[in-house]
Formats: sequence, structure tokens, C-alpha cells
Amino acid sequence: MFLAFNFRSETDLANVVEQRVWHSALEGDFENLPGKEWVELNKEIRSHMERWRRNLKLCWRRKVNELSGNESHRDALWSADLKILEAELKDINKKVLHYNLIVPFGRQVYSYSMEEELQQWLVPRDVVWSHSFTRTCDDLQRIGERTSNEALHLSLSMGAWLFS
Repeated sequence: MFLAFNFRSETDLANVVEQRVWHSALEGDFENLPGKEWVELNKEIRSHMERWRRNLKLCWRRKVNELSGNESHRDALWSADLKILEAELKDINKKVLHYNLIVPFGRQVYSYSMEEELQQWLVPRDVVWSHSFTRTCDDLQRIGERTSNEALHLSLSMGAWLFS
């Protein structure tokens, strides 16, 4: 059934369309639509990446702020955290691959890279991470030719910058 309306403006038309969509959604007309899986999968991927990035920041905060214990113990914890995070990222990338296979053409997304995520979320742009993703104050000193106090300050300020 089509009803003719006299619309005075585009806003009137948009309001009518919005009301009809809202009413149809309440009636369940949008349930079980074909092709809806990729929309839900996209939400799931974004949600998992948000949680993954929060976990990455928490692990980094623990590494930077852990004053007790020796440096090798902190590095061992950091390495263990990175292995867990890397496994989680691999699972997320499997979902990205599946998403790219079912999404309409032109909506594909790139998979996530551990190294790029570490660079984006943990360090200022001028600090380069090694393949092992771990850096001690001595490593930072060699990169920037800083004294160990400056390297320690940089390491702590990176943590403060990250969580400010």
C-alpha cells in the first residue's frame, strides 16, 4: 500500500522514512535478512580490537610502572604478555579474513599487524621498535644516543603519555 504525502521539505520526508524504519525494526522486519552476517562480524572485530588495545596498554603500563623486581623479570613478563597478545591478534585476523570473504566488494579491511599496533599505541613516532618488540632503557639509549637517565625518563614519559 502506497500513500501519497505532500512533503514540504526534505526534513519532512526524512522524518517519515525514519519513523517507518523504526516501526519496521520494532515489528522484526529486519530479522534474518540475507547478508547481515558481515555487519555483525564487523562489530565483533571492532569490539575485540578495542579490548585488545586496552589489554596492550595495561600490559605496557605494568612493564613501565613495575618498580619492584629486576629488569629481566619485567622483560620476561612483557615477553609473555606479548605472546598472549600476538595469539589474540592472530585470532582477530582470522575473523578479518572471514569478514573480507563475505563483505560486499569495496568494504574489505586490512588485517592488523602487531608491530604497527605497538608503534601506534605505545611509542612516539620517532622511536623505532625492533622485530622482537621489546626495548630496555639501554636499547632506547642506543637508538637516540641518550644517557640512561634520559632513556629511563623517555620510557616513563611514554607510559605517562599513553595513559594521560
